[in-house]
Amino acid sequence: MYPVILVIDADEMRAQRMGRLLTLTGYRPFLVARPYDAFERALQEGIFPEAILLGQSDITSHYLFQRLLQHLAQLSNKQIPLLLLPALIVDTVPLLADPSSLSFHLLSKACIEVLRPLWKNSSLPSNDLRIQQQAFVLTVLPAHEIQPRISRRLHSRNSHFRQILKAAHELIGDEQWQSIITDVGLAHYCQVDNWPADNDERAISAEYLSYLNQAVAFSKPGDPASQLRLWGDYATALSLQKRTPSALTQQVLKLLPMDRTISAVLNAFTQEMNEIRGEELHLWRRQPDGSYWLVHYSNLYAYGRTSATQPACHVWEASLARTFRLVGLDAMLEVRESECSCQTLTGHCLFVITPR
Repeated sequence: MYPVILVIDADEMRAQRMGRLLTLTGYRPFLVARPYDAFERALQEGIFPEAILLGQSDITSHYLFQRLLQHLAQLSNKQIPLLLLPALIVDTVPLLADPSSLSFHLLSKACIEVLRPLWKNSSLPSNDLRIQQQAFVLTVLPAHEIQPRISRRLHSRNSHFRQILKAAHELIGDEQWQSIITDVGLAHYCQVDNWPADNDERAISAEYLSYLNQAVAFSKPGDPASQLRLWGDYATALSLQKRTPSALTQQVLKLLPMDRTISAVLNAFTQEMNEIRGEELHLWRRQPDGSYWLVHYSNLYAYGRTSATQPACHVWEASLARTFRLVGLDAMLEVRESECSCQTLTGHCLFVITPR
């Protein structure tokens, strides 16, 4: 479960930045502009915040805000901390690819300072934000001549983002879409007319995929992992409709030895992802035991994120499974995320593909 943080702020830009920061650090933000909106969402969605962040100090005297506090008090005897938002919130991510580091991502001190009052004045634990420099991707992989790298462009193609937006919108549904997409800091994409063009321009910031990932997770709080897998499967199905190999090619792949088919699929997968990003950030290696390592550096859907309690890239696991299904191998292979940046804070994720 994601701890709920209610943000009441008439300054839309600041609220969006706070929503993004909370989203990436393991919280479930609810963003509203007025006490009326806060009271309405509390009643309709049954939210109970661990803390309330206020954009304006006079909100506390508003009669509807007082009613909100009374409503929450009836649900629990717990006192909810009220904290004033800082005047300025940095427009960056808490875990970023910085040119000063060649191997792993760096924590943003500015983001941590924004969060520190929340950790200090609430019952929420201070997240243990430490980069695991002994992570597999930084120690074992280099010993196998797989050197770490970080993204320099930090952007991906419009067409790819539009495709996953479409899949997310259909999965989340119209009823929840506007509120959830606003909560995670992507209010600009509430309306389909504002979605990016279906072209190959690389204009989408890497962190936007992380915000969208969490929007999908928030849309099914009882089982976010299954919702993310559904999203990954459906988005990949949409992609495969555009680039599905011919029936003859698929048949030939199915007749090849399994290791050659897996190699062909992974070559195509990593090539496509590297083209989407305009950088060589995805690679794979076959291991002597017959398994395969697939590495995503500065991993999309995880970029900027912290504070996961378990591997969190369900969307990639589902996407790979769907891709292998195309050549009849999904039942013969296990795809598992072995190391996740949302836990190690390196920025990089490792997937292991093992024949069953």
